[in-house]
Amino acid sequence: MRKIKYLFAFSAVALLSLTACNNNKNPYETLPEETDEELIEKIDIVESIVDPSKEEDEREYAIYGNVYLPDEIDGAKLSWWSSKPKIINPKQSGDIVPGEVNRPSEDTDVTLVAQIEKDGNKTKYEQTVTVKAAAPEIADKDYKGYLFCHFTGQEGNTSDEQIYFALADNGQGLKFTDMSNSPALTSNVGDQGVRDPFIYRSPEGDTYRIIATDLSVKNRGGWTTNHNYTRKGSHSITLWETHDLSNWGEPRLIEVAAPDAGMAWAPEMIYHEETGQYLIYFSSTICNEDKSEILWRDCIYYTTTRDFVHFGETKKFFKNQPYPAGQTDPRTNAPNAYNNDERKIIDASVIKIGDWYYLAAKDGDNHEDGGILVSRTQDLLDIESWDDDFQFHIADLGLTGAPCDLNNKQLEGPEWFHYNVADREDPDTDEIGLMGDMYMRGGGYLPLSTTDIEDRTNDNQSWKVLGNSDYSWSGLTKRHGSIMRLTQDEILAVKEFYNK
Repeated sequence: MRKIKYLFAFSAVALLSLTACNNNKNPYETLPEETDEELIEKIDIVESIVDPSKEEDEREYAIYGNVYLPDEIDGAKLSWWSSKPKIINPKQSGDIVPGEVNRPSEDTDVTLVAQIEKDGNKTKYEQTVTVKAAAPEIADKDYKGYLFCHFTGQEGNTSDEQIYFALADNGQGLKFTDMSNSPALTSNVGDQGVRDPFIYRSPEGDTYRIIATDLSVKNRGGWTTNHNYTRKGSHSITLWETHDLSNWGEPRLIEVAAPDAGMAWAPEMIYHEETGQYLIYFSSTICNEDKSEILWRDCIYYTTTRDFVHFGETKKFFKNQPYPAGQTDPRTNAPNAYNNDERKIIDASVIKIGDWYYLAAKDGDNHEDGGILVSRTQDLLDIESWDDDFQFHIADLGLTGAPCDLNNKQLEGPEWFHYNVADREDPDTDEIGLMGDMYMRGGGYLPLSTTDIEDRTNDNQSWKVLGNSDYSWSGLTKRHGSIMRLTQDEILAVKEFYNK
C-alpha cells in the first residue's frame, strides 16, 4: 500500500509538471516555415550594437534590453511565443508592450517564434537569441567620477564638430580634464559632423549610447545660410553604441523627425519605465512641402524605440510658450508661421525624480524674452499633462554670483545630472545639477545645483550657482554637451579607450 501511495504521489507531481510544460507548448510548432526573405529580415531580432572585432556574419544575437515584437509588418499579422516567457515576455503586460526582457543571473538562450498570418495563410519564423546575464546593480555610492561628452562649438575645421570627452576623475569633483585635443569619435555619415551630443546609460547598466545632431556648419558653408538649417536640415540624428565605453564601433544615422520637419536638433533620450521603451526628444520646425517656409516654429518633438532600429510615430513633446497677449515675434523678418505668437523652444533635457519628470529647456530664441524654463509632468506621453502652474524660469530664482545673466540671451543647452555622493554638501540628500551653456560668452558651461527642484521661488535657498573654485573645464571649449556619472571601472574603461 505504501508503494502504491508513493507511485500515486509521484504521478500527480509528474502530471502537474507536464501540465505546466504544456501550458507553454509552442502553439505554432506544426506551421510551415516562412520563406519570404524580405519579411524575415524585418522580423529578425538582432543586437543593434555591432562588435567591431567580428565580421557581419558572426554577429551575436545577444539581448541586453527589451526587444521589439511587432504585431503587424507589411500587412502580415504576427503573434508571438517565447520558450521562456519569464525572461522574454511575448504578451502585453499592463502598459508595457510585448517584448519586455528580464535578464537572468546567467546567459540564457530563448527561442522566439512568430506566427505570420497573411493572405489567408499561416507560417512561422523561429529564432533563438541569447539574453545576457543581468549586469551588477550600480548603487548611488558606486559613482566616483563624471564623463563630459561635448563638441567644441567652433566651425573652423571639420574636427570641431565631432565628439570630445573630458573626464572628472575619482576625487576631482567637477574638475574636468580633456582626454585629448583630437575627437574621440568622428562621424562619417550624414553631414559628417555632429553637434549637441548626449550620452546615456541604459537602465540595465551595461549599454551606453551617444546621440547627436547630424549637422556640420563647416561642411554646409557657415551660419550665413542659416535659413537652410531649420528648413532643410537632416531628419536623422547620429548614434554611437557600446557595451564597455571602449569599443564604440561605427556611427549610424537613425531617422527621428517627421517627413514635414525642417531638422532634428539637440536630441536627448530617457528610458520610460511605464512602457519599457526609450523616448528620444529633439527640437524641430514643421515646414511646407518644398521646405521653402516654416509653418510651425521650433518646438520639442519625440519618437519612441526599444532597439534603436524600429521607431514609433513622431509626436509633439512639449508646447511652445505664448508671448504676452497681443504680442508676436518681434523680428521684422520673422517666418510666416502659424504660431508666431509663441516663442521658440529648443534644447530640452529631462530627469526623473520620484514620480515626476522634470524638463529644462531654452524658452525663447536669442532675440526673445524667456529663459531656461523648468516644468514637470507625471506622464511624458501626454502633452497636456505638463503642469503649467508649476513652471518657472531659472532667472527668476534670484541667484547671484553667476558670470552672466541666467536668461535665454546668455544660456542655452540646459543639462540635468545627479551629483555623486562624495560631491554633495549632504551625502544623504540627493543633489541635482543643472548646467547652462554660456553660448554668448564662449565660456563653456555654468553649473548650478539644487537639493529641491520644486523650490521654484528659492525661498528655501535650495538653488545655488557654483563658484569658480567648484569646477573647471580644462582647455577645450565645452559646447552643448552632457554629463554621465561613472563608476571606478567605467573610469578605467574610458582611459583604456584612449590607450588603444
